[in-house]
Amino acid sequence: YSATWKQWLQGTLIVRRSGTSGNPRVAYEVIADVGRRRQLRKAVPLNALRRAMQRGESVEVLSSGAQAWLPGVIADDAARRFPGMGYMVDIGTEEVRLPRHFVRRRYDHGVEVR
Repeated sequence: YSATWKQWLQGTLIVRRSGTSGNPRVAYEVIADVGRRRQLRKAVPLNALRRAMQRGESVEVLSSGAQAWLPGVIADDAARRFPGMGYMVDIGTEEVRLPRHFVRRRYDHGVEVR
């Protein structure tokens, strides 16, 4: 998640390990796709990372008309292959393409979260 752009960005995660076995250290860096450029972001906190959503995954989509989050399912994982395209989401009545920041994961009752 980019605080500057206030949206999720596509990127490549780099995990840096250091320290000793008794005192391990881990740091996360991301090469973020920002427009047509790639930028290195250092010391990225875990709460700013998420894996790309995949076909069949349960989600919620922000409905500007209803001013609410509505249930849906990822219909196509093209966002993983083509950054900037967003996600194709099946919302029950139709499939719509939405920007990444209009889509969030939904965890149904009883589903194991990993």
